Amino acid sequence: MLGTKNFGTGTIRIRGGLLASLENTTTTTTTTAAAAAAFFDPESAEAASAAAAQMSLALGHINKQLEQFIGINDDELAEELWRLAVAAQQSSHQFILFVADSELNDFKFTDKFLFDVWAVVNDVANGRL
Repeated sequence: MLGTKNFGTGTIRIRGGLLASLENTTTTTTTTAAAAAAFFDPESAEAASAAAAQMSLALGHINKQLEQFIGINDDELAEELWRLAVAAQQSSHQFILFVADSELNDFKFTDKFLFDVWAVVNDVANGRL
């Protein structure tokens, strides 16, 4: 399944039933997660709330990884890593390639760090965290 839904704050692209990308989004993480959930079920405020909680949980864990790796806690950086990990779907290798092809490559994240971030997103998405 491939789909696109435009919102006032950006575009959500769905590929294979998973969130593939969020583009030009300038909203808070809760609004972004709500928009992603609305793509699947526009009627469900509960789905939007669950998606926001899931994203918030992932961002907290990603920020912990960032603090350990470079000593910062940055919600925008964590959210960008989350977006790329979600876009990579089930492939840590694809996530590493996405980061290498983005502005985040300037941070020189190690493969181990990126795998740990991808694992956090995957664990949150599958209810293991």
